[in-house]
Amino acid sequence: KKYICHSTGKRNHKTIKQACPFSMKVRATVDGQRLFIREMCVSHNHQISEVDFRLHPKQRKLDIDSQEEIANLLSFEPDKKLLRDKLMQI
Repeated sequence: KKYICHSTGKRNHKTIKQACPFSMKVRATVDGQRLFIREMCVSHNHQISEVDFRLHPKQRKLDIDSQEEIANLLSFEPDKKLLRDKLMQI
């Protein structure tokens, strides 16, 4: 049999877009040394939670030291299950 891939290469994922009205516009001073808030709307249409923030994809990235440690471990071609267990400890 000939294998035919029907995948688009994109994973199913849930969107986190909320159409939240929060916004902040900042400007630099004329000398470029400081920023000042020009306009701000602090209302949200969703619950604000530090736990939710930490689970946001942009916040789940590993720090540089962890990335280097993982790259070093991968260079030894380790057992994938052992590597996964090690990563869970980080």
